[in-house]
Parts: sequence; C-alpha cells; structure tokens
Amino acid sequence: MSMLQDFITNLQNKPDHIKNRIFWSTSTIAAVFVVSVWFINFKHQVQNISGGSVLNLGSQTSNAAAPHYTKIDRTEIKNGKLLIFFTVINDTSDILNFSAASDIKLNGTAPSQITDRQGLAFVKKVLSHTENQGTLSFDDTSAKSGSVTFDNLYFEQSPDVIFSETIQF
Repeated sequence: MSMLQDFITNLQNKPDHIKNRIFWSTSTIAAVFVVSVWFINFKHQVQNISGGSVLNLGSQTSNAAAPHYTKIDRTEIKNGKLLIFFTVINDTSDILNFSAASDIKLNGTAPSQITDRQGLAFVKKVLSHTENQGTLSFDDTSAKSGSVTFDNLYFEQSPDVIFSETIQF
C-alpha cells in the first residue's frame, strides 16, 4: 500500500506540464481502448444482422425439421359454416411465411376464407417470436373430425426449405 502512496506523492510533486502530459496520455489510451471494444462489438452485431442469432442459440433448420408452429384451438359450426380456430406460434428468430388459403386443406378441401380473430385477412408473414390467431371457414360442415394440412410454409432465411404441418382434430 505504501508503494501506491509513494507513486501518487511522486505524481503530485511533478511540475504541471508533466502532470498534464500524463493526464492526456492516460486519457487517450483509455479512449482508444473503449473505442476498440465498441468497434469489435459493433462489428459482431453487424455480422449477425444477416440472420444469425446474436446469442447463437442454434440452427433454424432444425426447427423446420420438427414442425410445431400451428395448433388447433377449437372448432364450431356457425351460420352453416365449419369454423376452425387455430394459432400460429413462431418461436424462432426468423420470419415464417404462412400458407395461402389455397395451400390449406381439411380432408382435401380448401377453406372458403382465412381470417384473424377480428375478421380481417390473416397475415402472410408471422414475425419472429410472435403468436397469431386465425379462423378457417369451410362451407362443408359434415367434417366432425379430420386433419388440417398447412402446406408451403417456409422461413425467410431458407426459402428453399418448404414444409407442411398436419394437425388432427
């Protein structure tokens, strides 16, 4: 501890122009260090803008191999139409391109309409880490059970990996 006190005392006894030179030199070195750390961090963030996860938690293609993005909440018959209420959950860091109405089938039949829960057109792209709820409307009310297939699903970063999900209800 006395070495540190001796060092400080030695600095205090130096002339003002030497103390100013030491101050500016130390400040410049510290500033260069801080800017270097900031630049390295900025460079890594810019590299991750192209789609890599900042935390690098894993590959997105593994998520596409095990589909789990759609689920059926409930069904009901209303005004002569079979309504299937569904949820799309995108838990990835990529944008999920959702099926068009012509790519959705209930036992081979396409829905007459696909809307969100407010009756507006359902989204075409499900943003990362979001959940969207929708309604499929079918004119045929005879299906009390069956399977709904959501076809032509793909992610923005890998548009060549097209997959589908089939859900039994």
